[in-house]
Amino acid sequence: MSTAPTSFLPASPCRHRVVGSSIGLGLLLSLLLALLASPQDARAEHFVVEQASAALVNGVYQVDARLDYPLDGKPREALENGVPLVLEVEIRVEQVREYLWNETIADVLTRHRLNYRALTQQYQLENLTTGEITSFTSLNAALNHLRQLRNFPLIDASLLQADVPYLLGVRTGLDIESLPTPLRALAYVTPDWYRSSDWFTLPLR
Repeated sequence: MSTAPTSFLPASPCRHRVVGSSIGLGLLLSLLLALLASPQDARAEHFVVEQASAALVNGVYQVDARLDYPLDGKPREALENGVPLVLEVEIRVEQVREYLWNETIADVLTRHRLNYRALTQQYQLENLTTGEITSFTSLNAALNHLRQLRNFPLIDASLLQADVPYLLGVRTGLDIESLPTPLRALAYVTPDWYRSSDWFTLPLR
């Protein structure tokens, strides 16, 4: 994996808008008690951006990435008790500057909400940009669907200057701020919930 430049921020809990949950208060309180009572994992497995690349197609840079989502421990326990999880991929373009911090040219998110439906024993993925919902019979099948990001339109090449160096950065993470409020407070002090990847960076040509 490439080493991230200093202007690419270190991985942190993702920090975007809150997505509401329909989970009942009683169920949520029971889940919180169960999570508090269960032993803390010594170490959470972080998400990983294994590979990323960009190609210029019809004047637009499109991004491909291969991601890994080891979803276990507290997040999986919460999911299987009815708490939706939001997984997001952040893609950034920076102009490299020799004597100043790099300048961010584009910063784009793609986000999916993952639900478990106990009644049908199915996992549902909702694309929070398009609203498209896809159902899967297993968690692994749902995560496999997310592991490959293909042909994601990022930026028009006309917005970039010729003969100026740019960096492409990709990272992925679990959006803690989308959790129900009581669980969110617990997640912020529980290392097992921190699943953000490091930045994967490469020159954008």
